[in-house]
Amino acid sequence: DINMESGLSIYPNPDKNVLNLVNKTNSSLDNMVIFDINGKKVNQIDLRAMQGEKSVDISNLASGVYVIQIIGKNASTVKRLIKE
Repeated sequence: DINMESGLSIYPNPDKNVLNLVNKTNSSLDNMVIFDINGKKVNQIDLRAMQGEKSVDISNLASGVYVIQIIGKNASTVKRLIKE
């Protein structure tokens, strides 16, 4: 079984417009929450219907560093995103 940390990836990173989330775990995911560097929630995406990979439009985000929390049924992980 692949754990959440190594089984989830985002690409491309840095990115400008569309972020792709890949789930190689056996876990189903609930949602992805994007926070700015100050900890303010800027977006939340429902992942319950996700099948392996999901594209997320981030073109409306300002340039900077973001923290992405990916929440699953039994675990969660955090990734860092650089928006160009």
